[in-house]
Amino acid sequence: MNIYAITALFGSTSTLILGIFVYLQNKQRTLNRFFCLLSISIFFWVFGCFKESSVSTKTAALFWDRFLYTGGAFAPTLFLHVSLLVAEAKRKKILTTLYCLSIIFLFFNLIPDLRNFFIIDVEHKFPFRYIAVPAPIWYAYLSYFAFCGLYPFYILFRALRTEGSHLRREHLKYMVLSLVIIFIAASMYLSLVLSVASPPVDNLLVALFSLITAYLIVRHHVMDIRLAITRAGIFTLVYAFVLGIPFLFVRLAKPYLVGALSDRWWMGILVIAMALAGIGPFIYMNLKDRAEARILREERARHEALRKVSRNVLRFNKLDALLKAIVHSLVRIMRVKLAAIYLADDDKKSFILKSAWQPPLKRADLPEEVSFDSALVKNFTARKDMPLNIEEISFHSHRGNLLEVYELKKSFDSLTAQLIIPAFRNDKLMGFLVLGDKRSGLGYSAADIEVLMVLNNHTTLAIENAIFNEEERERQAILFHSASLASLGTMASMMGHQVNNRFQAVNNLAGFSEMLEIITADETNISSYEKWKGLIQQTIGRLRQISDEATKGGETVASIRRLGRLSSAEFKPIDLQEVLDIALGVLRYKIKFGEFDFNLDIPQESPKILGDSTQLGEVFFNLIDNAYDAIKERKNANNSPDYKARIAIKAYLKTDSKHIHIEVSDTGMGIKDEFKPRLFVPFYTTKASSGKGTGLGLHVIKRIIEFHNGKISVDSTYGKGTTFKIDLPIAEESAEILKISKGL
Repeated sequence: MNIYAITALFGSTSTLILGIFVYLQNKQRTLNRFFCLLSISIFFWVFGCFKESSVSTKTAALFWDRFLYTGGAFAPTLFLHVSLLVAEAKRKKILTTLYCLSIIFLFFNLIPDLRNFFIIDVEHKFPFRYIAVPAPIWYAYLSYFAFCGLYPFYILFRALRTEGSHLRREHLKYMVLSLVIIFIAASMYLSLVLSVASPPVDNLLVALFSLITAYLIVRHHVMDIRLAITRAGIFTLVYAFVLGIPFLFVRLAKPYLVGALSDRWWMGILVIAMALAGIGPFIYMNLKDRAEARILREERARHEALRKVSRNVLRFNKLDALLKAIVHSLVRIMRVKLAAIYLADDDKKSFILKSAWQPPLKRADLPEEVSFDSALVKNFTARKDMPLNIEEISFHSHRGNLLEVYELKKSFDSLTAQLIIPAFRNDKLMGFLVLGDKRSGLGYSAADIEVLMVLNNHTTLAIENAIFNEEERERQAILFHSASLASLGTMASMMGHQVNNRFQAVNNLAGFSEMLEIITADETNISSYEKWKGLIQQTIGRLRQISDEATKGGETVASIRRLGRLSSAEFKPIDLQEVLDIALGVLRYKIKFGEFDFNLDIPQESPKILGDSTQLGEVFFNLIDNAYDAIKERKNANNSPDYKARIAIKAYLKTDSKHIHIEVSDTGMGIKDEFKPRLFVPFYTTKASSGKGTGLGLHVIKRIIEFHNGKISVDSTYGKGTTFKIDLPIAEESAEILKISKGL
């Protein structure tokens, strides 16, 4: 068996196997069925070549030549038909004509009386095989073959000029490559019929054609054809070098090897071959990586930017900021026309549009909701983590229910989507990411989707964390609000007394209006203005007192409302003095500031802090209130006339210029050492009785400070006093953190 016969056997069997494989992948798809028929016709052709290279008699060669042209009669038309299906072009009249010609050539091939008009005989023109001797009809067959081989070039190049989809363009490029390969292979065989010798590689090219065509039919996301050609070229060059050097060495250096190693000269060649075989893969990988780095430089830069976004999304703890950063990053990095995120809302049984960017529009033109019962959601639920591409829907449309495919396409149209990636967490669909067309007009490659899936997984976790943080923030706000109300509850009697005093004063003073009634009732008295002047002036004074008392009552109620209101969800820059005013505005009704020295040292140029004034007001309310209780406790325990009660608050910017340091100190009783480790534990109190404290105050204070990304510590000496030290980040620092996060 010669080398030509071996390659023919390999080419025919591999083509038949690939054809059957493609057919079994999708029996309903027209392209798959016709490729299988093409593979069978090529099998007839190439297997006939194998037998013509193996037989020793002309009679057997004539039989296998008929076998060969049985496949050859239909192969050109089937090839054109497959090319039209790949290009999605319809040429019904041309195909009908060509199939009729195929049948005619089949008759000329199989009917003995007509055979001599097609093939006269077979001859052993070349040492490796028999070859046909052409008759006049064969030259007509040659023209038919040339048309079927060249016309697809026109169809495919025309489709390439008008095709907008990147994926479809890649499929068409692969088909052009296949067309070039099979055209060369067929031309090499036909040249033998015309007595023109060619290298015996046409059968290997047939196998390569079948492999490439099967790949583009079966695979939805094909490899970038530039990479495919580059890899194939580098592989061929490297292994031509690896395998060629030993043969060249044998040809040039064999006499020297025989002289040096005698009958073991081949060992030198073997050592060289093994060394080259060992370094060949490393040379190939190195050259391949360098070539791909140059070809995919821009794409890999985008992918690295997306990976950077993936690593940073977990830094966000606010859902709106996270979603906005994601869609803006995708539009900017992937250069897409649209990016949007929908999240599930179980109450509405729909996915709600949470964030979208469709420049230059200020508001994306997208539906606000996508129902749980939509075809899109049902498809995701069935496919789980698989992304959905509009091109993939068209690619697999023959597999599914036509109504379902129609509904899916309708969903994609309404979302202006090219690619939709679902976000699953514990088998639950949390939402999905919508991406529009790329501005370049290219589609999403397999590498794009792989990186986007990584980003999607990180984003899903970040969304879950952000939702948890928002819920936790609401719980914290309720806790802090409850603590504020509890603090007001401890002051209920005092505040009630203050408000009652105002109402009593108003009631007493209002009785003075009876004098005005007496004056207005006595007409003679009205004429004697001087007589009643003093009484009128006294009445005016009383009315002013009523106004003052009403104002004080309003201030008391306002102080209660300021401390007792529910915290806002968003932090904003606030002055420390504003925070202290909230606390002191309420405390002045509970604490007698005249009984001790109160020192407030807050620089006028003190930087603002980013936080919630109500929550921080609660902190200083409790700290000052606790300090006052400690002072009273020490006074009761120590009657020394030299004791000076003092509460001081001071603040200054720390040396790192990123935090403001605040100290609240008192000269009260202090805290015993054994109490300090449990000072911030909930429901633990150092007050003399349970009626004076709930044990929640310091615990809530610590939670509030940590909630503001701050720290709190305490220094205390029993019998001398206590100092609480607080560090809070300034607003500028927090704004800088947010700025970095947005830039990613």
